[in-house]
Amino acid sequence: MSQPEPLVIRLPKSVLVLAVLACALSFARRAAGAPKDTQALKLDDDAINIDYLATKFGDAEKKLKLGLTLCSKPDACSPNVVAQLHRDLGIVYVVASRPDEAKAQFVDALKADPSTRLPKELATPEIEQVFSAAKGGGAPAPPSPAAPTKPPAPAPSPASGGADEIIHVPPSESAIMTPLPLYAELPEGMSPTKVQVKYRPFGTPDWKTAPMKKMKTGYGVELPCIEIGTTPGDLKYYIQAVGSGGEVLATTGTKNAPLRVPIKSSIAGEPAHLPGKPPPKPCSGPGGSDCPPEFPGCNQSKKGAGFSCEADDECQSSQCKNGTCFSEEPAESKCDSDTGCEAGQWCRLGVCASPKKNWVGGVVQQDAVLAPAASNVCLNQTDYGCFDGDGNFYDGTHALQDHSGEVATGFTRSTTRIMLAYDRVLGDNFTVGIRAGYAFGAGPVAEGGKPFFPAHLEARGGYWFGTDPFIRLGIRPYLLVGGGAAQFDAKVLVKVYDTTNSTTNPDPLTFNAWRKMGTFFATGGVGVMYAIDHNSGVTGELKGMATFPTFGVALALQLGFTIGL
Repeated sequence: MSQPEPLVIRLPKSVLVLAVLACALSFARRAAGAPKDTQALKLDDDAINIDYLATKFGDAEKKLKLGLTLCSKPDACSPNVVAQLHRDLGIVYVVASRPDEAKAQFVDALKADPSTRLPKELATPEIEQVFSAAKGGGAPAPPSPAAPTKPPAPAPSPASGGADEIIHVPPSESAIMTPLPLYAELPEGMSPTKVQVKYRPFGTPDWKTAPMKKMKTGYGVELPCIEIGTTPGDLKYYIQAVGSGGEVLATTGTKNAPLRVPIKSSIAGEPAHLPGKPPPKPCSGPGGSDCPPEFPGCNQSKKGAGFSCEADDECQSSQCKNGTCFSEEPAESKCDSDTGCEAGQWCRLGVCASPKKNWVGGVVQQDAVLAPAASNVCLNQTDYGCFDGDGNFYDGTHALQDHSGEVATGFTRSTTRIMLAYDRVLGDNFTVGIRAGYAFGAGPVAEGGKPFFPAHLEARGGYWFGTDPFIRLGIRPYLLVGGGAAQFDAKVLVKVYDTTNSTTNPDPLTFNAWRKMGTFFATGGVGVMYAIDHNSGVTGELKGMATFPTFGVALALQLGFTIGL
């Protein structure tokens, strides 16, 4: 008895290719990580390797909670990163004699990533027992008397406007005569009028205010060297998000309980910096007693921007204004990536660049005219004019009634145009511009008729969708409206029976029935730019047009290339 052949299912090659591509895309996404992983892991590293090891359990708790807040948005962090934050917060709770809260954190860690394990260098019998209980191995043990008992620092109080807080981690230290970077993120959905930092440098009695600039993912500021000064000590500050009515929507720190940054003569660790930006460089200082010996810039005989002065020759810029050395040259904003730039900018060659305001290019446009239905077009010659293949006008004198050209409603190909384009960006999402060019494909003109108007002159406005549309790579869609001067010619092939040859040649004559529209038009449509880079792209538009005084309807398909200047 022969064995039955096994059932073999053969999938189409296209299905197999799609499956392979899907797997590769999934792997690439996993390898790339989630957008907040780096920030969350930095908080976790600081909490464990700095605060926890220094028995600053309150500070460690705060940073780990900030990390979890960063990861609270969908897909903000990878599951293993979320698990690590919960796990390490559980470790902090164990040594802070809070075993029930520790167990809850371990449970959350295992839910996020079942493969979570305790790091060997941190695992103690007490921590292992609570972790085992979270996995189902029993109840957590009572607090160990040998465990450190330093109470955690109280979490900052919520903002007066609600329970939301600004997400911010104070720099652990900073150097004298070096700009101090401060960075913060707001709760999702919050739209303040401004975000500001209130600060008091060491040794000064008054609080000062500095606005924080919108960056890609939050708000940042670098307090200038002249505010940091040359004397070591704590700089105190707090950050506020302020609404349109002046109300405080969210805060971190307060005037009575400010955050602090130790300002030191020198620091051993990595300098603080804003996301995507390099650490700020020490400012070049003046000579003499205004800065410490051997400090960078102390050997210079003139003062840098921001230092006090009485005369122009004291300053490197030779400009002393209002008692301060001044420079009209704007400082370039250095960056390592787009996240180090303000909103509406990107990082180009290590410097934050703003979107171009002027865009120029060239376009090719193909028109299609709506030919209205008509009868006896070569006899009446009202909406159409008839010409033979050599461009000679046919007056229809001997055309037979009801047999002198029939046209059905539909679009037919019309003129082709080559144009130069210019657009000016206004605000965040609007442009105004012009198009000027020449049209090809005009029809013949009867004797005494009005010649074709070959120029194309157009003024227009556009609305571009999305945030930062003039720096976004890839697809940039927009709407447009406009108007101008242009003529549109199109022809339809018709057959005519003529009495002069009906007996000798019963076959109909063939003519081109030309429809001429214009010479003014109004237009509206949709367009898209595919941005190859921040400053150039390929454009495409589909427009509808209405012409007058000779009324007509036309469509236009336009392709072009544009660059920002």
